Amino acid sequence: MERAPFERATLGYRVGERHSGYGYASEAVRLALVEAFGPLGLCRVEAVVTAEHAASQGVLRRNGFRAYGRSTRSVRPHQTWHDLLHYERHRDGAL
Repeated sequence: MERAPFERATLGYRVGERHSGYGYASEAVRLALVEAFGPLGLCRVEAVVTAEHAASQGVLRRNGFRAYGRSTRSVRPHQTWHDLLHYERHRDGAL
């Protein structure tokens, strides 16, 4: 979390494979946003996901996040390069 002048946080989450598809990630993100925009008083939450991870992109979109950028060949787990998609959600819903 970064306070003044940014008033933002970076969101990260992971759900075990056998628990995926039940809505746990979507609900966890929703609850995190309630906390971020409520008691914490943040203005922006950011998240980054690999371009290949469609399920996680869906979780973010269902929670009002919008993609705003792409970093090409920016992460290399297991010797394979992946692009990252950058997402944002503002407290007031503005883009």
